[in-house]
Amino acid sequence: MLDLRVLRAAVLPVLLALIVVAFSLENRPEPLRTTFAPDAFQPARVTADAERLARAYPDRRPGSAGDAELAAAVRGRLRALLPGVRVSRRVIHAATVDGDRDLVTVAAQRPGTGPAGQLVLVASRDALGHGGRAQLTATATLLEMARVLAQASPRRTVTFASVSGGTGGQAGMRDLLARLPRPLDAVIEVGDVGGPATGSPAIVPWSNGAGAAPGVLTRTLALALREEADTEGGAPRVRAQLARFAFPVSVSGQGVALQQDVAAVRLSVSGERAPRPSAPVSLDRVQRVGRGLLRAVTALDEGPDVPAGPSRDLLIERKQLPGWSLRLLVGALLLPALLTLGDAVARHHGARLPRGLELRHRLRSEGRR
Repeated sequence: MLDLRVLRAAVLPVLLALIVVAFSLENRPEPLRTTFAPDAFQPARVTADAERLARAYPDRRPGSAGDAELAAAVRGRLRALLPGVRVSRRVIHAATVDGDRDLVTVAAQRPGTGPAGQLVLVASRDALGHGGRAQLTATATLLEMARVLAQASPRRTVTFASVSGGTGGQAGMRDLLARLPRPLDAVIEVGDVGGPATGSPAIVPWSNGAGAAPGVLTRTLALALREEADTEGGAPRVRAQLARFAFPVSVSGQGVALQQDVAAVRLSVSGERAPRPSAPVSLDRVQRVGRGLLRAVTALDEGPDVPAGPSRDLLIERKQLPGWSLRLLVGALLLPALLTLGDAVARHHGARLPRGLELRHRLRSEGRR
């Protein structure tokens, strides 16, 4: 029979932990703001590019001829959009969903005017299906952002990268992060910006390791989307955060960056997964989400440095719970079960837990009393 005194002794730390948690709640970090009007972003260019690329390169499995040809086309466009900027091409041999393949990474760095760090915009161009206009809005948006920022004077260096392997393994993203000079202020993986809304959060903050994207980064994107697209981008629910903290895994590229302690987030109306190959593209959605992205990048460029990711804080309504207090509460909640188990084991071996938390062995042999 279990000793109720053990349970009573274990409940006290739980009550103390709850009090600590209540007093440790704090306001969420303020998002970065900008007065910049992102009218320079032209959605018609994005939809036209996505349509043209889908017709020219319908088959883009990772490492295929179509994937490599699209990489060459993107490199040519970046050269034309960013005159005087070196556009690199790198080939790696890596594992994909189709086995080991040669993958091409194209990257261009638009130097900033100040000594600040670097913002990185990444789009994955490979696809498992045929066509995929909605998925190609990522690549088309990357090109449009390069066109807009080429005419601006960003304070931070902005890197535009087209990678492959996003359909499985994220080999291109991993190689890109390994080569980019530090510090990296923020990485934004651009996903589908024009496909049908699926109900999934447009802002994906999850890491392949502990934690999620820093609150400043996610809230900056959320504010930009609210101002341009009249949506919050989908705040993660508490149970979803707890589940991700317990089982940290993400199928999209930002998870790789966060795992390497780089602040990163994915922006995609289809969430973590790619849209259907036949998904239609909405010009209105491209405009709203694309201009929200431009507004967020401008705010990140003008604002202070974003804390290096990932964050282990739990977001609750308009507050956040620091990671250390969450771990304290979890440990306190586990204590009753651990003490009860310990008491049962001790009883089985001839000992029990008396009052309090100290373990005292009693000899039950008649000859030793």
